[in-house]
Amino acid sequence: MRKLAKLLLLLVLLAAGAWGYLWYQVKRSADHLAAQVAPFAKLEYGSVYVSPLGDQVGLNELVIQPQMTGDQISIEALRLAAPNALFFLGAEKKVEQGKFPERLGFSLTGLHMALDGPLFQMLGQMQQAAGEGQGGGATPLDRLEALACGSREAFTIADLVRAGVTEITLDLSFDINYDDATRLAQVAMALTGRDLYSLKLHTQLDGPLEQFAAGPTAIPKMEIGYQDLGWYKRRNSFCARQNESTAEVYVEQNLALLGSQLGGELPENVATAYRTFLLKGGRVDLSVTPTSTITPDSIAYYQPAELVQALGLQLKINNTSIALNDIAWHTEGEAPLAGLVSNEAGSLLGEVMAEAAKSEGGEAPAPDAAGSSEFDDRLPPSWRITPEEWRARQDTNRPRRSRFQPLAFASVEEALHKRIRVFSHDGRVREGRLAAVAGDAIQISLARHGGSLTFWVNANDINRLEVYQ
Repeated sequence: MRKLAKLLLLLVLLAAGAWGYLWYQVKRSADHLAAQVAPFAKLEYGSVYVSPLGDQVGLNELVIQPQMTGDQISIEALRLAAPNALFFLGAEKKVEQGKFPERLGFSLTGLHMALDGPLFQMLGQMQQAAGEGQGGGATPLDRLEALACGSREAFTIADLVRAGVTEITLDLSFDINYDDATRLAQVAMALTGRDLYSLKLHTQLDGPLEQFAAGPTAIPKMEIGYQDLGWYKRRNSFCARQNESTAEVYVEQNLALLGSQLGGELPENVATAYRTFLLKGGRVDLSVTPTSTITPDSIAYYQPAELVQALGLQLKINNTSIALNDIAWHTEGEAPLAGLVSNEAGSLLGEVMAEAAKSEGGEAPAPDAAGSSEFDDRLPPSWRITPEEWRARQDTNRPRRSRFQPLAFASVEEALHKRIRVFSHDGRVREGRLAAVAGDAIQISLARHGGSLTFWVNANDINRLEVYQ
């Protein structure tokens, strides 16, 4: 009995020693980090945290003060989690060697930031200089919420402040569970802006974790959930003031523009669900289950109906399923997500008029509608062109952008080794490189982690083909 007591005492002492050593390692790392960032910001913390089992470490009551502005950013708690305490002993070397634990977690609780402080005022000025309020750097999805909200194409930091969000408190978590045998990683992320919104994402990555450092090469299966926690009230009030109208008018104007932005006509049930979400908040859930390999940079060149099918999109608004296939998607013209080609104001006509003005010692008139007789009369006879000629030259001089284009099966050999899309009669859409052509069959090569996958498709199974060129 006495030996058992001694053994237990020894185990307790060893556990306490390991816990103390881990606590010391965390404190030393925190102090080292504070010293490294000292030229740029002052970093302080209230206490070190180590869980009883040592599988979670972190810091409490952090305060960060940038040297340039004197703002104060505070964090209630920072945590790192691993399967056990052993991972934290030499964790940096293990990660560098690509030795990831089966579970790794990171969280920030209570990240407090003043959006009307000097730091974010400076960031807001940088944002404005970059043109983000006019859509520069904003994705099509970023623009949806700002539709019909004054003249902006996306919300800026200054807009948030004007909407009454002078301070924001964020909770952030990131967890990854990795199975080295199957090389599958389950990734879960959550972001909450208290009293504003919450966003959750769950996805599955296939392959070694280190290869995803620069982002996934193909769009993975994922579940996305967005919950409005009060932002809709501030947004609606702000946009109503911008339009000198009411929140209801802003919502109806937003809804009227939504179809053209997405590239389709919304059925009444979809419009009703979206209208309710804008007016009263709620939840939006999006499920992505790709039916073929699609890279992020190729999304812009899909027509909406094709994208819904290829990504296996399923949407719910306030727990009401939205049948995306019921939307009357537009099929003519460019894919809406391709973005706008920069308009070279005046293009050829502007250049012609500028040169004409220089030769005559005058000042180039402002560009107007192409082929305007008013401008043609101002040009020397040798420079005058008809509207048809101007449009033809403009199309010839405009930089050509690659995109998916129809491809007849009879001409399929011309697309050998190029990227193609195959639309089958059964509704499947597959994208890859055309590897070979043999009679009435084509071979497609799909990039896969560690190699490639090739398969044959018979002409009888093909509804239509497209080539990227």
